[in-house]
Amino acid sequence: MKKIKTGPTIDVFGEFSAKVANSPDEIMILTASQQINYRQMCQEVVTLAASLQRQVAGEKARILLYLPHSYKIIVSVLAVLKLGYSYVPVRHGATAADIAKIAAACQTKFVITAEEDDPRLAGLAQIVLDQSPMMLVPADAADHHLYQPDEELYVLFTSGSTGVPKGCAVSAGNVSYILHNLKTIAQYEPDDVVCFSTPYTFDVAVSEIYAFTLDPKILVYDSSEYAEFKRFPDVAYANHVTHMAVSPSSLLNMIKVYREEQLRRLFAHMKCMMVAGEAFKPELAKAWNRNDWDFRLINLYGPTEATVYATAYELVKGNDYGTNIPIGQPLAGCHYQIEHPNASGVGELVLSGQGIAHGYLNNQAENKKRFRDVAGVRSFRTGDLVSQENSQIIFHGRNDQQVQINGIRVELGEIESRISEDQEITDAVVFSDGATISAVVTAANQALDVPALQKRLISRMPRYMIPSDIRVLAQLPLNASNKVDRKQLKQLFQPAAATNAATPAATDQSTEILVGLMQRVLASKTKQQFDAQTDFFRAGADSLDTIGLLTEIETTFGVAISVDQVYQLRTAEKLIRQIQRESNSTAPNAGTELARGVTSNNDQAIASLSKQVGAFLFAPNELVKQATYEALYLQRFYYDKFAKNTLPFVFKANDNASVAAIEQAIRQLMQENTLLYAKIVKRHGKLLFEDYAVPADLKIPVIRVQGDAPRFNDFVIANYEDELFYARYHQGFLAVWMILVYDTHTDVVGLFDHTVADAPSLTAIRDRLSLLLSPGDHPLVAVPPYQDYCALIRQNNTDPDATLNNWYMQALKNCAVAHHEAVLADLGGIDSCLVEKDFTFVDSVDATIQTAYLVGQRLLPLLDQSAVAVRTIMNIRNLPGFTFNKTVGDLHVSMSFPYYQTDTYAAFKARAQRVLNLFATENFRHSSILEDDAFQNDPDRNQIKAIVSAADLVVVNFLGRVTHQELEAFRRDVVTIQKRLNASDPRVYVTAVENKGMLAIFNNRGLQ
Repeated sequence: MKKIKTGPTIDVFGEFSAKVANSPDEIMILTASQQINYRQMCQEVVTLAASLQRQVAGEKARILLYLPHSYKIIVSVLAVLKLGYSYVPVRHGATAADIAKIAAACQTKFVITAEEDDPRLAGLAQIVLDQSPMMLVPADAADHHLYQPDEELYVLFTSGSTGVPKGCAVSAGNVSYILHNLKTIAQYEPDDVVCFSTPYTFDVAVSEIYAFTLDPKILVYDSSEYAEFKRFPDVAYANHVTHMAVSPSSLLNMIKVYREEQLRRLFAHMKCMMVAGEAFKPELAKAWNRNDWDFRLINLYGPTEATVYATAYELVKGNDYGTNIPIGQPLAGCHYQIEHPNASGVGELVLSGQGIAHGYLNNQAENKKRFRDVAGVRSFRTGDLVSQENSQIIFHGRNDQQVQINGIRVELGEIESRISEDQEITDAVVFSDGATISAVVTAANQALDVPALQKRLISRMPRYMIPSDIRVLAQLPLNASNKVDRKQLKQLFQPAAATNAATPAATDQSTEILVGLMQRVLASKTKQQFDAQTDFFRAGADSLDTIGLLTEIETTFGVAISVDQVYQLRTAEKLIRQIQRESNSTAPNAGTELARGVTSNNDQAIASLSKQVGAFLFAPNELVKQATYEALYLQRFYYDKFAKNTLPFVFKANDNASVAAIEQAIRQLMQENTLLYAKIVKRHGKLLFEDYAVPADLKIPVIRVQGDAPRFNDFVIANYEDELFYARYHQGFLAVWMILVYDTHTDVVGLFDHTVADAPSLTAIRDRLSLLLSPGDHPLVAVPPYQDYCALIRQNNTDPDATLNNWYMQALKNCAVAHHEAVLADLGGIDSCLVEKDFTFVDSVDATIQTAYLVGQRLLPLLDQSAVAVRTIMNIRNLPGFTFNKTVGDLHVSMSFPYYQTDTYAAFKARAQRVLNLFATENFRHSSILEDDAFQNDPDRNQIKAIVSAADLVVVNFLGRVTHQELEAFRRDVVTIQKRLNASDPRVYVTAVENKGMLAIFNNRGLQ
């Protein structure tokens, strides 16, 4: 193999300084809201370089970049290159542990950041952007380090098979190789605009960050957030974007989600789409062929170790490419070999030439395995399987996707390829647990006959390669790098967390159609059955799904509603009313009539209330933040699962209480319970509460109302609970108060997100509000804040080893159930068999223990073991010894009661009381260990997770006392509820209620 030259080493900073000198007013950077010329960029670059040089004050160093996606990334890269250092992009939001690992691997302590005193960067010397006064560009601004070809320019960290990231060191010569090739591939012209949208921790971003050296301007845009994704076609059109680098999945997503007019704007100025990062999608070639888009479509391939791209293949309009689009031929300066080909010519691709990186930092084992030098030529074993057909390289998957099934070696990539050959399949992803094979496929027909597909596959592959479980999705989910999210897909074959289910409501035809549209949009994410009350976002919708639903609504109903309306209304039952109001062509349903009945005389009052509620929930930024602290496991569950749990509160004020007195009482109540004026935010992977000081003049929403108070109160609660839920995810407060002044009395209506309150909290709020509105002086009371409760839980659960060896975990270990799916299959699926038992009701705790005992007594004989755990979610507020009983906040805790074969009720109850005491007075929480990123790789933590998972077979929920009428209604609805729970997370589900001394127990597995 000969060493192939592509051209001289490109002086990146020299190209920049030449532009500054020759064309200082030329635009270099575009954003959605500004334009930055070369002179302005240079001022920022030399200012940062001066600060960086003062900090480092020594020889060549590696500089970590910890930055959000913005043009400041390019500023930082240029500042580093001016001084002759190398830079290391770090994902913004990475954990402190990951950052520390990267810093250690790079042997550096320096980091450029946009945020001062970020705790993740503790121990590092931080160079904070925009903290130094802007320097005027001095006469010697062009002075800079001139890199030699072998000098390190940057280090990119790629995932490692052991879970430890591998730092790949890339040289100036490597970067010159890809820039020379990009000039040929992209065919840039001076007025072209490259979109820098790839996360800077991925190598494709190199082609975007350095694009200015080849003449184009750079549009810096982050489309990962919902609002920005929605605007992207307009931003791309306004800024004349001509070149983009995207993954196949990302581009296919755009084609599927954006409306036709949005795609026209997105592609209006597009000259070249460079597609890389994963195997090319045949469906993408078909879409490009059948539309009149005139941009060039290029399939590129290359690992990070070969500096961005190694091969390229430009598609030709009109060609039928079938299922396997080539990755093409090697770029200039790159050479390849196919080693150890099989009988079909498929072997491992080995690359060599000027793009091959130095190797991995401090990782001789991997360097020896992957890199080698032969006759002065550097080469890299890619681990990718390829063949050659008609001088083109064909990609066949990875050689490290091999598994053994019954002693036979199987290539998962080969199975994916074979499945994709089926005419009904557009894409396939295959998994194996070592015993069975599973697959996720996408198909144009969502009603794909899976057994028929499996039958067809027999003609293409041996039976042992046929997946036993095939799931059909509309589209594959993407990860942060816009590649297929295999981790998320694997979760389809694992039990998911259970969620509370709502009772289905009767629907009219229009509502049923909308329910079908919502289910179709989310078909790739959930198999649950939707009804009129299913929350679209709780079911798993994201921003892309929202746009998809709007498109479906517009096509089906001929009505355009807003994205914000979908976010706020969320269910088919509520959305259909908005659609009917917009179209004015469908008779209103009963819910609409109710709304009109209570609002007809209060239109102006409601408009005023809506404005006041919005101002209350989304108060200005001048508020004083008084505490920030990490939320607990249950809040993370609500937040991450989009669980819509809103608690309403109605309080009839004393007749002699003025509006001013009520406002003051509410303000004082909020001052005593700081969680009532709090927001929740996700920052750096952690879910945080932010408590704010209550202003002395805080305005509580107030209106005067005409009409029926109970009906209007119900309307207000139904109307604003969605706005409160919206506020949870959009930097709004988590509780809102409204004072409704009627002719005869005044009601206080409160809405509380379940992240800040539970049902018993409402009793504490009611009692305190009653006292504050009664005559007399009522000074502030010292209520232990929820912040202290969270801190106590965190402080008491910091040792995985101690948690693992706690008697409770050892008891759960004795309750492990092997092969959950087989056990559940043996139990069967008899719907909600009813057990009724006389008992004396003491309280909900006692009722839960009795129910758990009865369930354990009936379930254990059906299992081949001596113990079983019965899990429940218990509110510990009123348990003896618990010190936060007056605190506003959600005090539910998930815990399990072990039941042993020899247990009497007395023995079981004593053990259950011990469990309650452990959680209520000793503040034990194994969930704190499981959710803490600091313990992610701790072997004790992994053992705890395995123990909890193995014991989690049955869930008991006692709902309280009900009337006979409520019992009959529940008897009808519980089947649907438990079916929905089981569909998302297969378990034995037990729900109990008490009615007149009778404990009614419903379950989904026929326990008698």
